[in-house]
Amino acid sequence: MFGLITLPAGGVNNAFYESWADYLQPKSRMFLSVLQTMFQGLADIFYDLANAVLTAWSAAWKLADFSSLFTDAKEANDMTGYQLVQYTGLFFTIGLIIMSIMMAVQLVQFNLTSGRRGKEWPAGIVTAVIIIALVPMLISGGTAVAKSMNSTLLGDNTDTAQNGGHSILTDVWKNNSVDLKKVAQANFNVDEKHIHDYSPVKNNSSNAIVKSSIFTSVIDDDDKKDIKGKEAKKVFDNKQGEESKTEKMDKGGWIKGSEDAYPRVKVNWMGIIAAEIVFAIVGFLAIIELIVRFFRLAYYSLTLLALAFRDMEGKKAMQILHLMEGSILGLALLPLNVILFFAFVQWGMNAINNQSLSWGPYTVVSVALLLAAGKGLLSGFALIDDWTGTPSGHGGTVTSLIGAGAAVAGVGRSANGAVAAPFHGAAKVGRGATKAGEKTVNGAKSIKDKVAQARKRGDDTQND
Repeated sequence: MFGLITLPAGGVNNAFYESWADYLQPKSRMFLSVLQTMFQGLADIFYDLANAVLTAWSAAWKLADFSSLFTDAKEANDMTGYQLVQYTGLFFTIGLIIMSIMMAVQLVQFNLTSGRRGKEWPAGIVTAVIIIALVPMLISGGTAVAKSMNSTLLGDNTDTAQNGGHSILTDVWKNNSVDLKKVAQANFNVDEKHIHDYSPVKNNSSNAIVKSSIFTSVIDDDDKKDIKGKEAKKVFDNKQGEESKTEKMDKGGWIKGSEDAYPRVKVNWMGIIAAEIVFAIVGFLAIIELIVRFFRLAYYSLTLLALAFRDMEGKKAMQILHLMEGSILGLALLPLNVILFFAFVQWGMNAINNQSLSWGPYTVVSVALLLAAGKGLLSGFALIDDWTGTPSGHGGTVTSLIGAGAAVAGVGRSANGAVAAPFHGAAKVGRGATKAGEKTVNGAKSIKDKVAQARKRGDDTQND
């Protein structure tokens, strides 16, 4: 569409209808009512789903208390009812047993190596104890900061959605609907870039507007009476005809409802439904990312009691501390990712509106915008995990790949240790069969060359 022309002074003509073809599409009143009702029903279902996800984001933060299950003294009676707190002492006992075993190993190493090895345990134990002591403060303080960031960045959006007020989902309806009665009252003299200002949805409209029957109404005689311009009224009495002449609207036959009619509101139903589906999916995945971090913190705080003493150098304790720090940092940055998603979508929709696109290209670009923003949101989650060294937790496939990689690395290290003694580290088998084979062959050739050189020097000595 190259532009919307204003209502001609001499009355409507085919050029006018061609210009407004995306908006002025008369159909049988019965068919139009059924079609609009069906699409509004679907759009309302997905709207409720997306709005529920937006509201659930705020509710999901209530689960943050689970992360302090094993570190908060108030949870001595266990909030879950499964008496999980009793395992705190068990894991700490296991940790002490592991520490005793590792100290014995350290003592043996110290004696066998004349003090060169086995003297790391004091620093390791001190590091583990300090980290275990810091964990309660880290979890309670970290989750409090994350909650504060969520309230600051997303509090208005989630609270408004929960209370039925205007939200970003309502803006989706605003950007995909045009009230033709309002356009007619303006004598079709509208700026194409601001066509959505004539939507029945206003900037302060509540969520209830999407349930309104105005989206399934047609232009009737009462609506025509409210239109002041005489020529503007005639727009809804005619339609585009053949060649250069307009045609009168079909009055229908003996079947009631078969007459032609224009919709009161032109709605891009496909754009609305697609946007709501994307919002629901992206929001649900964001909630999963949020909750899994609460679970991780509780799990790390319990297993830390046993695993921290496994390494006498304190590296294991530091590793677990970094994982917990990564989970807490992820909690704090998740609201930022979500608000960037909302801001990018809102700005992008406004930018698309200013390009004067017809419904088809507008739907394609807007859906692509939503999908790209959703992908960026999920990529942001993965980026946080990469920065902090925290496992992303995106399902069993990734876990299986990590496990397989660890197994291959373990086999490689074992093979490397077995071969290193006789060949003095000439080949590192754990790097793959191909590289190991190449290094073995090269080592054999090197030994053969040295033997040949030694034999040649022996022969030269005998000749001398």
